Amino acid sequence: MPDAFARPAARPQRRRHAAAALVIALAAITTGCHERTVRITSEPPGAAVWLNGVEIGATPAEASFDFHGVYEVELRKDGYQGIRAARNANAPWHQWPGPDLVTMALPTEFESLHEWHFQLEPVPDVNPDTEAALLDRARTLRSSTLDTPRPSEPQNPEQAPAPERAG
Repeated sequence: MPDAFARPAARPQRRRHAAAALVIALAAITTGCHERTVRITSEPPGAAVWLNGVEIGATPAEASFDFHGVYEVELRKDGYQGIRAARNANAPWHQWPGPDLVTMALPTEFESLHEWHFQLEPVPDVNPDTEAALLDRARTLRSSTLDTPRPSEPQNPEQAPAPERAG
């Protein structure tokens, strides 16, 4: 004789809860990943690179970053003019607010690679005649400023006349 007080739906309900818990656990373990990288190259290669004031190496250089936006890039190499420029790392569609909630829940990896290339210009050679003319001009300016009489100023505060007081 069947028990009138037994709960026949208890077993299937437990199975549903266990299945839901398993799905949630798997989703938490296998969630998506967003990998953000910037790659900086230059011609000629081998320039030292700073990204927002932090040295990241020599070109070609790669660095990971957390947030999209504007970055300050600086490159320096002996014999070449330095470069300081702002570059924008725009977010791809899968990292826009809204879609990013969905893509983070997917069990896949998304990559965001930004490539920035810079052309370094050689430092111009200094013509010895131009350099000599510049030095002559500097000497002339220096001597003309030294020959100009200066207003007399006391050398120390003790020599300064006392201010007059109104009586």
